[in-house]
Amino acid sequence: FGTRFVLEQVVLPLGISFITFQKIAFLIDVHGGRIASFTLQDYCLFVLFFPQLIAGPIVHYREMMPQFHAASSTLDRTDAAVGLTLLVFGLFKKVVLADSIAPLVSGIYAQSASGHPVTFLPAWLAAVGFTLQIYFDFSGYSDMALGLARFVGVRFPPNFNSPLKATNIIDFWLRWHMTLTRFLTAYIYNPLVLWLTRRRVAAGRPAVVGRKTTAGAYLQLLAFPTILTMLVSGVWHGAGYLFILWGLVHGLYLATNHGWRLLAQRWWADRARYDRVMRPVGFVLTQVAVAAAMVLFRSTTLAGAGSLLKGMAGLHGLSLPSVVYDRLGPLAGLAGRLGIGRGLGVEVDFPHLAFWIAVMGAIALLLPNVLQLLHRYEPALGWKPGHEAWRVRGRVVGWAPSLAWAALVSVVAIIAAYHLGGQSEFLYWQF
Repeated sequence: FGTRFVLEQVVLPLGISFITFQKIAFLIDVHGGRIASFTLQDYCLFVLFFPQLIAGPIVHYREMMPQFHAASSTLDRTDAAVGLTLLVFGLFKKVVLADSIAPLVSGIYAQSASGHPVTFLPAWLAAVGFTLQIYFDFSGYSDMALGLARFVGVRFPPNFNSPLKATNIIDFWLRWHMTLTRFLTAYIYNPLVLWLTRRRVAAGRPAVVGRKTTAGAYLQLLAFPTILTMLVSGVWHGAGYLFILWGLVHGLYLATNHGWRLLAQRWWADRARYDRVMRPVGFVLTQVAVAAAMVLFRSTTLAGAGSLLKGMAGLHGLSLPSVVYDRLGPLAGLAGRLGIGRGLGVEVDFPHLAFWIAVMGAIALLLPNVLQLLHRYEPALGWKPGHEAWRVRGRVVGWAPSLAWAALVSVVAIIAAYHLGGQSEFLYWQF
């Protein structure tokens, strides 16, 4: 039109990946006959319902439209109270917890990316710190989405269920970004496994049959589909090779976990004894594996990620903060002989970072999540009363529309509102 308008960069809307996956699921469901009919008005309502548009959860047409059609135009006091509570706790997670640790962690990643070798302790602080940051950031967004929808009487599916309490990587992905796991399983993994199984059975080769599964069946029907699915997950998270590598690593994690489960059935006849031994071991391995993979997710360059992973492995040496080293007293000489240096070698606000890791770790591992607190009021779709309720000395503890809970939620809201003007990082701009 002669405007001389030149588009120098591709402009993508925020949350494009969430929008894309949601619409792919819609098209597949229409093609498969799971959506019998729809109108343009219903489709636009489904597409433009704002709470989950930017950061999930990824919802399905057939679970949302019945709720939209049944929604009342009058405000329900219970829905408003539950929705406001979810919103406040989610906001607190984001602006108080995640945003407070973000600048402390980012500095270490920036130094690693610039070629500065990071020693053992700060490398692990960076890895664990970012794992906690993204957990509280993303789960906070999910809680806010649940709360906004519930305020108008609509329930979203749960998206986070204390994933850092998982005792294996399979359980972790059943708890972390649950709607993404559901999507990948339903639309990529299951169809691929079904197609491969039919081909394998038609060729006269055995399928996956518990402890009798052969190595070939495991590789073709478990390992390959799992790794391919997680590669897709990596591409979904961002258009960068580090995201693809992160997806590949998690695919290998999951494939290894599936293989171990098959072998454990042969080696451990006593299931109770297996759980006593392997649950604590699995918990530690899961936390280490997740934190190590998060280095790939957070780093801006492959060299920076590799340097930080080397530091986590101790290849850049071991050192203690000066404030700790100076208080070793007679043990300082032993530390020196063991090769433990004084000073972390990089700029780290050790007291504050250690404080936030301790606080956020305790909240994630020791306290109930918001869905457990609100279990009596079905805070998420399918989360029925009593589901995973939090018990103290055998007594169920949870949120109730009482003066005490109103005061507590009000305090949390005031603290969150006070932090709204602070430095904030939106992790999902590239999604």
